[in-house]
Amino acid sequence: MENQKLITEIKTIGINDTIVMPTHRELIKARDFNIPVIFSSPYAVFIRKIAKSQINTINNSLSIDKGVLQGLHKDFITKDFFVNFQYGKGVSFNDEALSYMEGIQQIPELKRLFMNEPTEHQTNQEFSTQLTEWKSRNNRKLLVPVLDPATNEMLNKISTMKKNKIKECAVIFRGFTREEDKNNLNMILQNLRVAGISSIVFGIFFKKWKKTWASMFLPPLQFKANAMATYIPWGAKEIKPMELLCSVPPVPLPK
Repeated sequence: MENQKLITEIKTIGINDTIVMPTHRELIKARDFNIPVIFSSPYAVFIRKIAKSQINTINNSLSIDKGVLQGLHKDFITKDFFVNFQYGKGVSFNDEALSYMEGIQQIPELKRLFMNEPTEHQTNQEFSTQLTEWKSRNNRKLLVPVLDPATNEMLNKISTMKKNKIKECAVIFRGFTREEDKNNLNMILQNLRVAGISSIVFGIFFKKWKKTWASMFLPPLQFKANAMATYIPWGAKEIKPMELLCSVPPVPLPK
């Protein structure tokens, strides 16, 4: 456990910041192996993967997942945790799933509440309504919309966020191999920057990524994202992003 004073003030990410955030799995591994985290980020990302088959029953795990989040906060008390829901492209969420995504974040330990759209095809009018409703129910938290780079009516939604004095917006990073992916990511980050809204890029396990793990940070860095985090692979694949976050301290020789 980190023996430092809990910081309760909500500090927003600056428009000129460049922050790399560890995931909760990276924090746990670093602690278990006594490896110091070398990034000075006050933020960490809790990743909750949602398979398409779970959408209709996900509310069943609400209380358990809340407990997991609260346990992480207790273990890493100085970290300001963000919640990143990872799911496949094209997945749509019903009211039950959205209720879960909102409910899991309604704990006092979290300062932010991340609002995912039910679908990337949501209109700006629907987005505006969702934003108003979530803000009214969670007025003590910093509301952070989460958009797919290919979201419908992107410019209008950014305008809606600006009118509602939204300070931060998260973007899902789904890949960088296609020209369309590059253009979409560049476009949304550029327009958020123009609007004075800080950007948070959440990475996911995207297919056909054959480069190094570290290189997944390059596209968000290139397009001047203000904060970014890696992903946790689907399935039982070994996790290796600790190479990005940690360094092994020298082991003293026995006397």
